[in-house]
Amino acid sequence: MLRSLHIENIAVIKDAEIEFHRGFTALTGETGAGKSMIIDGLDLLMGGRASKELIRTGAERASVSAMFTDIDGDTLTHLAELDVYPDEDGALFLSRILTLDGGENLRSQTKIGGHNVPSALGREVGQLLIDIHGQNDNRKLLDSTSHLSFLDEYAENGSEREEYGKLYSEMTRIAGEIKELRQKENIKQYELDRAKKENAEIDSVKPKPGEEEELIQSKKKLENLDRLKKHVSLIYKALYSSEKGVTASYLIERAAAAFDSLEGVMSDADKLSARLSDIKYELEDIAERAHSLLDGCDGDPTVALDRTLERLDKIERLKRKYGETIEDVLLHRKKNAETIAALLDSENRMAELTAEYTEARGKTIAAAKVLSDTRRLAGKKIEEEILSTLRYLDMKNIVFSAQTRDSLHPDGQVRLQRSGCDEMEFLISTNPGEPLMPLSKIASGGELSRIMLALKSVLTDHAGTDTVVYDEIDTGISGSTSQKIGVKLKEIAEKTQVFCVTHSAQIAALADKHCLIRKEEINGRAETGVIELEGEDRVAELARIIGGVDLTEKTLDAARDLINFGRSEI
Repeated sequence: MLRSLHIENIAVIKDAEIEFHRGFTALTGETGAGKSMIIDGLDLLMGGRASKELIRTGAERASVSAMFTDIDGDTLTHLAELDVYPDEDGALFLSRILTLDGGENLRSQTKIGGHNVPSALGREVGQLLIDIHGQNDNRKLLDSTSHLSFLDEYAENGSEREEYGKLYSEMTRIAGEIKELRQKENIKQYELDRAKKENAEIDSVKPKPGEEEELIQSKKKLENLDRLKKHVSLIYKALYSSEKGVTASYLIERAAAAFDSLEGVMSDADKLSARLSDIKYELEDIAERAHSLLDGCDGDPTVALDRTLERLDKIERLKRKYGETIEDVLLHRKKNAETIAALLDSENRMAELTAEYTEARGKTIAAAKVLSDTRRLAGKKIEEEILSTLRYLDMKNIVFSAQTRDSLHPDGQVRLQRSGCDEMEFLISTNPGEPLMPLSKIASGGELSRIMLALKSVLTDHAGTDTVVYDEIDTGISGSTSQKIGVKLKEIAEKTQVFCVTHSAQIAALADKHCLIRKEEINGRAETGVIELEGEDRVAELARIIGGVDLTEKTLDAARDLINFGRSEI
């Protein structure tokens, strides 16, 4: 329950601290006193839209803080799912702070238990703790698309909706994959032809990793072949083999043999001979390596160079189309091959998906049927309870129906939607002999208020909200009916803490607590405060509502009669 509320710098409210109790609390006050600011403050606390206009003129900071205690078990369970827990005394503190940064930019801060939290979490927690019913809810009642959520709340079919939702999500996932595959089918031939053509072009060249570097070296050799032959021949003849003249290898071999002849004369002759032999082998290796540069250079070098340049040109064309390197080109070919395989296999995949979808749809329809059964059963019960309440609230001739029907495609097949396979709408007839019609067609403002109150009253045991706020639920309703509304609010307050902002003396007189929202001028500024009324102060306020500013003994006696009636109803 809401134990206390502190509002600071919200519109005409400078600083208001209000203590609350269990049961039914009425809030009254003159027009313009700031009753709506209390509702706006609570709405802000619950994550409602923040605006600069809410902040009191001249202030740079505004806040709404609340303490909740004696939170019921179901609500505690839902809070724990959000990782939110009361303190060791069982109290939970919520606050919303608005700050004008430099007088222009609005900053909003949400706190739970004194810790900053995301605004979305504050909104979820606030909506678990408080349910505000105002004129917007009456308008919501006119929107038939909202009726199903009311029925589900009454039916308490959360587990059935969760199970259906999982199956529906899986079914739509498969349907999306089928749609995507069908779209690919439309471009399948184009993609297939493209991938095959590109791979055929790559395969006609058959590039190999590292090949380009080898071709570039071969190109350099062939372009400089005459110079290469001249110098390689010189190197080979000078170092290793020559038909004319003496080679370095031969001379070193002779020198090594000479050292061998000096063995016994020179102590290190053998070592020097061995060193020369090593040098001889090194020179021969150098000569052979130089000579190998001419490998493959037999025949016409012009033809070989043309072949090399042609090969390089083909590789360059592939690189321009498919990648910066031969490795990139080969990777592109691999991806094309995978695309070809996937496209050729798409028919098999489509058959698999179609079978999966048929199975998933069957399971989803079955779950939708189970969910639908909970709604139809709940619809009969909620009709009876709402009708009973409406007749008590002076709608004697009303006929009310919670009409649930299958949602169907034009071909008669069941239409599965995220909410199930049901279409649901509340229908009424307010006069004898008139057909059932949508609420939006025939319900007046006063009738809507009573229908919403009836709906809220039957949902009290199902909503799991500790605190309900009714904002001017008496709009368009006569005095005698207002008294019955007050009695109904009092009944609801036996299970849930109830607040009602009202202009009706009959409703206010039935409240367990009566708070006056009063505006007065302090230091030249209007300020709104809240005080709890008792005794003659409460009588005077009820008399003001009944008869206006000028109080008479007649209106005072009428107010006392109302209070006495309220006490008799306790």
